[in-house]
Amino acid sequence: MLDKNSGEIISAEMQLKLLLFEWVNEVHSLDLKIVILKYYHHTNQNILHLEVYFRDEYLDKELYINTAFEKLTTDFNNSLLHCPEAEEKAWFCIWMRKIIDFKIKSYEKLSFYAETLMMPEKAELFAKLKQREERSLLFLTSLTSLD
Repeated sequence: MLDKNSGEIISAEMQLKLLLFEWVNEVHSLDLKIVILKYYHHTNQNILHLEVYFRDEYLDKELYINTAFEKLTTDFNNSLLHCPEAEEKAWFCIWMRKIIDFKIKSYEKLSFYAETLMMPEKAELFAKLKQREERSLLFLTSLTSLD
């Protein structure tokens, strides 16, 4: 279960990295482009941490499609096409909050599985990744309160 779920989250992170690169070219606001690029870097760091996990566990980095995440990002993309420029920042923050919430729950679940399997180092890694996402959520919340 841990291997499958970790395969799903690294797949989701890799998919998100590609989407962030696309989104930075789609949005009009320079401030929003900067926020997206920062989160792109953040996502890339998560991928690097997960790759170390796969290497340390001698696992094939088997990527599993996470259908819930795929639906979420598809809906995100579809809404981008119809978002008026004036509502871009609010739109982005709403959808990114959903994505970050999804990732927080995923890392929390992975941490629980690793603890249950008595893998404290891995549980700590997933807890750390969860905390990174929680900090991103706080930053996103502060961004929306500036308006």
